Amino acid sequence: MSYAFQELTDIPEGIDLPEGRVKPLGTTQAVICAARATAGRPFAVIGADDYFGTEAFSILYDFLTTPHPDTEHLAVGYRVENTLTDHGGVTRAVCVVDDKGYLRDIAERRNVTRLGAGAEFDDEHGNRVAVPAGTTVSMNCWGFNPSIVELFEERFKRNLKKGLEDNPLKYEDLLPDAVCEVIKSNRGAVKVIPTGDEWFGVTYKEDKPIVERSIRQLKEQGVYSEALWD
Repeated sequence: MSYAFQELTDIPEGIDLPEGRVKPLGTTQAVICAARATAGRPFAVIGADDYFGTEAFSILYDFLTTPHPDTEHLAVGYRVENTLTDHGGVTRAVCVVDDKGYLRDIAERRNVTRLGAGAEFDDEHGNRVAVPAGTTVSMNCWGFNPSIVELFEERFKRNLKKGLEDNPLKYEDLLPDAVCEVIKSNRGAVKVIPTGDEWFGVTYKEDKPIVERSIRQLKEQGVYSEALWD
């Protein structure tokens, strides 16, 4: 096992970190840092504080152990209604998927909450925009071939200086935006494979008992063993 650390000082030469900056520089940089430990092999990316479901890991395994063109990558796609908490808004990356199952656009949406069977979010003008039930969203559950790392590095270096000038304390390079740039520039393709699994996580303190109950039920169903760390 190897560990990689996302450091604020791990930035391209010639860029100065603003005084008082403590916030990490975004999920794109996190992937760049971690990819150094993959030795040029295909790799998965997940958020450590989320439950993704067993099907998602089967999808990742199948993709990463099957030969693909080096420019083809994977996104596990969730139904938006399966990724929400009842205790407040969340951030979700809403996907546009073509009829062949490939990602055509992706954009992070903030303050996503339930609306009937679907959801709604705040747009850049503060208006609430509906998201129909069944809409595909990314939970940052990806399978990447190594070719994408160089593209992420190019983007991170190109955007960092201006990003820090415009928003010195809070600028982040977000992974969905980096993936979107790859597909829009035709330098890679992302296959979206859907899962019916439900996400859960502790976004709000009120979520904790729900997560505890959900994990207990998974153990009772035999999905996980009683002693997870054996």
